Amino acid sequence: MTLSQTELKALHKHSFENLHLIQDAKQAGCFCCLEVFPTSAIDTSGIDQWLPDQLSQTVCCPHCGVDSVLADDENVKLSHDLLKQMQTRYFCPETEIREYRYFNSLAELMHARQIAEEDSETTGIAFCMLV
Repeated sequence: MTLSQTELKALHKHSFENLHLIQDAKQAGCFCCLEVFPTSAIDTSGIDQWLPDQLSQTVCCPHCGVDSVLADDENVKLSHDLLKQMQTRYFCPETEIREYRYFNSLAELMHARQIAEEDSETTGIAFCMLV
């Protein structure tokens, strides 16, 4: 089932400040490297596998080290398809770039990217600065 950009954005919020979600789940998955693993594989006592955020800790993947971990719980039903959709949305491989946008300054680039993100139109777009 293909999820909308709004649904993917909502799921993405579960990858931040998620230590409590991970501790309550039996398995988790990473939408960067697409690994699914038991939550016991995450050493929550080690500073190398979580990031201290304002309210809670954000868990990092024990395989690739990226903070893109989702717990398999009532909010998220893990599947390879779901992780792949999240990977495409947030770590779009170069082979899936469908449009390049070029800018003369970093300020122009950042402004254009902010507008595109607000409209959920960044998937498959490479924002490039001319030097």
